[in-house]
Amino acid sequence: MGIGIVIRDEMREALTACCDQKKYVQHPATAECMALWKAMEISRDLGFHRVIFEGDAQNIVRAINEDNTDYPSYGSIIHDAKKMLQQQQGWKVQYVHRTSNEVAHKLAKQALCLESELIWMEVMPTFISDRIDTEKQCIDDITQRSSDAEEFGGPDDGNKENRGASSEMEKATARTFEAEPG
Repeated sequence: MGIGIVIRDEMREALTACCDQKKYVQHPATAECMALWKAMEISRDLGFHRVIFEGDAQNIVRAINEDNTDYPSYGSIIHDAKKMLQQQQGWKVQYVHRTSNEVAHKLAKQALCLESELIWMEVMPTFISDRIDTEKQCIDDITQRSSDAEEFGGPDDGNKENRGASSEMEKATARTFEAEPG
């Protein structure tokens, strides 16, 4: 299995990318857990305090965010990830659709051809650069449309407190993780 991780700032610019092959991992859910754990380690080591970990494996995101403790092959990784999340107040894990996680998916696929882990800092490899730019442009377009809607009296749910919390999380550094079966 291959794992892919991309670390972006609040403007969706890529800061770090990582891919690695996990040769003896048989289950995709275990590989997804390992990718999340690696993203957490990198974030901790780089000193990131406000982090959103985004993954497209709903079962793993649910396992992290719920109190259930019964997970077959990957329970110890979930347990360790939950402990690290408790130690980092500004961190959270959320689900994103696969189409929003294409860069991490490409990295996970590339990992299948590797003998050892690769990490890029600031300058990203060419095989993901185009996708990073495309995803960033999509996010910018969505943000602009939301801003335009608010400026011209767009939908208002009347809950300004929640909008403030949402804006604060949008400023947070986002992380994505992905695993690719070998």
